[in-house]
Amino acid sequence: MKCLQIAGSISLLLAGATSARAAAFDLPDQDAFAIGRGMAVVATADNPSAIYYNPAGITQLEGNNLRAGIYAIDLDPSYKSPISGQTFDNQLKYHAIPQFYYTYGRKDWPVSFGLGLYSPFGLGVIWPQETGFRTVATEGVGIEELLKAIAAAGASALVFPGPGPWPPAPGPQIDHLGIAVKSLEEALAFYAALGLQAAHRETVGGEKVNVALLPAGESRIELLEPSSPDSTIARYLEKRGPGLHHVALRVPDLNAAVERLRASGARLLNEPRQGAGGHFYVFVHPASTGGVLLELIQESGT
Repeated sequence: MKCLQIAGSISLLLAGATSARAAAFDLPDQDAFAIGRGMAVVATADNPSAIYYNPAGITQLEGNNLRAGIYAIDLDPSYKSPISGQTFDNQLKYHAIPQFYYTYGRKDWPVSFGLGLYSPFGLGVIWPQETGFRTVATEGVGIEELLKAIAAAGASALVFPGPGPWPPAPGPQIDHLGIAVKSLEEALAFYAALGLQAAHRETVGGEKVNVALLPAGESRIELLEPSSPDSTIARYLEKRGPGLHHVALRVPDLNAAVERLRASGARLLNEPRQGAGGHFYVFVHPASTGGVLLELIQESGT
């Protein structure tokens, strides 16, 4: 009588990072053999790198099997500032990409075990702080440089002449700074000590956020408190803590600005919709603005 043995496999992927960088790239080479077999779409396996392309194939391997390697990548992009004309080099030039695969199986076991450590995505770039487009949102610095870079780069929705003083209306102007807070009342007490009082308060149901607007000269401070634990602001606070959430620019024609940004390839996070105070707004992803969440708004009735 013939016996049918059912073999199973367990594949474990471990991933880790010591820091987050500004860019990530697909790394196709996880082991030359694994890539070759993976592209061929085959079910065989004769070394533990099968964890990468065919985990079930490790059931064909008996005993302890180990395969490891490392290769280096030389990444050396540069950036030329449209404002100063200076050229900046990436400070993180060399990358070491590891591969480690281990399997264990026995002839009399219906299960094989495998452990794979590889990096399907990685690399990074570190630019000097003075490039003009780096912005540390948690410290609230770099906003002026960001706006100058956007203008000089030719984003027509936000263009105004030269990097010098900001133009008068009807060009884009800083409308407010959005600050995420855990407690609206505590934050209001702090700003009251500075002489700033809330001119408007409301709850925006669609965003699940409580909002307080504090006039500060020609601009405003917008305090954002989550009204629900599953809101965007609640997740932001959990991940980053209280601090600068976004910068808002007031534009004369939001729809026209959105169309021009979309045509230029900018990544928009939503279609124009109504927000706190009745204005219409759209958010632009930090990947398109130099590291800051940017909000474009148009007052209702304009």
